[in-house]
Amino acid sequence: MDNYPAVLRNYLFLMGVFSTLPNDSEAFSEGSIGEFLYVNFMMNEFSYLNITSVGRNLIQEEDDCAFACLKIPSCFSYNMATFPDVNGKFLCELLASDKYNNSDKFITSKEFHHFHIPNICDTHPCLNNGKCYFKYTDKRYGCVCASGYTGENCEKDIDECDDGVHDCLPSLASCVNTLGSFNCSCNHGYIGDGKTNCTVNSSECYNFTSLTDADRKPSFHVVEPAKKDTNLGPGWFRFQGDAGNMMTTSCPSIRKCNTHATGWLNGTHPDVADGIVTRQVCFSYIAGCCEWQTQIQVRNCSEYIVYYLHSTPNPGGSLRYCGSD
Repeated sequence: MDNYPAVLRNYLFLMGVFSTLPNDSEAFSEGSIGEFLYVNFMMNEFSYLNITSVGRNLIQEEDDCAFACLKIPSCFSYNMATFPDVNGKFLCELLASDKYNNSDKFITSKEFHHFHIPNICDTHPCLNNGKCYFKYTDKRYGCVCASGYTGENCEKDIDECDDGVHDCLPSLASCVNTLGSFNCSCNHGYIGDGKTNCTVNSSECYNFTSLTDADRKPSFHVVEPAKKDTNLGPGWFRFQGDAGNMMTTSCPSIRKCNTHATGWLNGTHPDVADGIVTRQVCFSYIAGCCEWQTQIQVRNCSEYIVYYLHSTPNPGGSLRYCGSD
């Protein structure tokens, strides 16, 4: 098979045979010679289309594989062994599709050359990494566009921002269209990736101390000696990990949170747009849910809440801020 041409091989066949095949000038590069027509098979050296064959035969002459394909209406390409067997015959595999519709199964091979009928996909009409496939029945081609592109030839960039198909954080980030994709940008005053987080760009949202002890939750009974926040702060704090993610907003029972008087936020947490707000913290004890109270500052950093805390009132008692999920 060393005498194979590098690109094309022409094969003549009868009009009656050809009429059973798709009749398309773009796909078959056909012509007329008297009562005969011809078709060009393009050779792909050391290549193999790994799909189920519609026929496998050992052939004596190289051209026999091409003629066998032409006689079967369902055959559009074939694999042919690069070397003959011990009897001097070549293995021929007839295929019911081509590399355009099976690009993921078109592989390199030392044992085979692959032959296919050229079509317009050889001109690479699909732009922006679009995949071309030939529509045999319509005598046209189509494009499967890569993500972010559309149009007949994948020439049009999809504006995900205008179409509303982006996943930027609503109200916290803006969508910025790019070729084939988009970016998310946190709004002014926020920082983050715009998709999973946009945190307030303020020092208290980064410079805080984490409160992580699990016994700050109201589910924990007091274990003597009781803990207290007499020497806490002043400074910004964040409930995190086993302590929960925020200060509890309901009145806990006394002698919980591993303390005697349990501290809770008497009010609601602010929205991001509210900035820093002042809230009351009450401490529940024998006289009721607000036997002692103090004023703190609170900020919603969009992903979490931070609190400006200081030492608890009644320095001689055991009072503590309680967390919750």
